[in-house]
Amino acid sequence: VYYTDFAVRAFRIYLCMMIFACVNKACFIFLQAMSMTFAALLRSNKFMKESMIANVVMNLLNIVGNVILINGMGPIPALGVAGVAISTTVSRLVGVSLMIFMFRKCVGKGINFKKLKPFPMDLFKKQLGIGLPSAGEIFAYSLSQVVIMGFINFLVNLNPFGH
Repeated sequence: VYYTDFAVRAFRIYLCMMIFACVNKACFIFLQAMSMTFAALLRSNKFMKESMIANVVMNLLNIVGNVILINGMGPIPALGVAGVAISTTVSRLVGVSLMIFMFRKCVGKGINFKKLKPFPMDLFKKQLGIGLPSAGEIFAYSLSQVVIMGFINFLVNLNPFGH
């Protein structure tokens, strides 16, 4: 009976952590994409300084949040790795919000999705023609690094003297 209660409690904690990790990862990926998009929009409109300020604020907030949430401070408990996830997601959210605010303030325009109707398929195909080969090159380089490191690790673990 004791082991069953322990197993059920452990499974519930594990399940909660997995749900938290999936939701947090999805939020992080979305916020990272939004951050990169708005940083590119600001830079392409000659607002490099504003983009840099938003990134510096976001990264400083992440560092401070990591220190507080990993170790705990005052009434805030030490959360360890979960604290890193929370700090990173919150700092990205603040950074994206700051970039959206700066974009609207500096450029003076919002994002208009009505311009995507009808969808500019010819322009999209041209962009894919540039982006996919570039992504393939980066993928091939990364794969070569993985293979090389795997080969080096294999050679390091080989013991030619039989000891």
